[in-house]
Amino acid sequence: MSNNLTIYRGDSVSFEVALELENQRINLNDYLVFFTVKKKKTDPDEKAVVRKNSDTSPSASSGGITVVNAENGLVRIVLLHDDTKNLLEGSHYYGVNCINRNDNALVYTLLEGMFIVNLDIGIRVHGDPTNLETVPFSSSGPYVVDPTTTTTTVVPTTTTTVIP
Repeated sequence: MSNNLTIYRGDSVSFEVALELENQRINLNDYLVFFTVKKKKTDPDEKAVVRKNSDTSPSASSGGITVVNAENGLVRIVLLHDDTKNLLEGSHYYGVNCINRNDNALVYTLLEGMFIVNLDIGIRVHGDPTNLETVPFSSSGPYVVDPTTTTTTVVPTTTTTVIP
């Protein structure tokens, strides 16, 4: 029931999770799934640094949760650059919960663990490196960077698969 996830701040990540309750896959047609990241476990949901649910699919600007196979409890959780770019370095806590759509008293914590954020190399890049229309170019490299840094390049999206 516990897994750790590690990301780089500002990176897009996605991972698939097979959700089980009492060693049985959950039929997600009856449930709303949440993915929540908090700095402290005791923080209220309003202070979560990331909060996604399965009623909101990923879009061009924001991550979300896609139900891949409802009958087999399989979801894909997607976090995009805008979801992770302002996260502080260090350890956070995450949880995957579901709520029964017909009886909201039936709430289950299905997965939880540490959500570790590492600083990315390009923290001093001016502009948004994922939006090439707004990033000024220079002869020294693809981005204008502070004189104390080196040239930054875009790294492909990482995919992490978590199956309890």
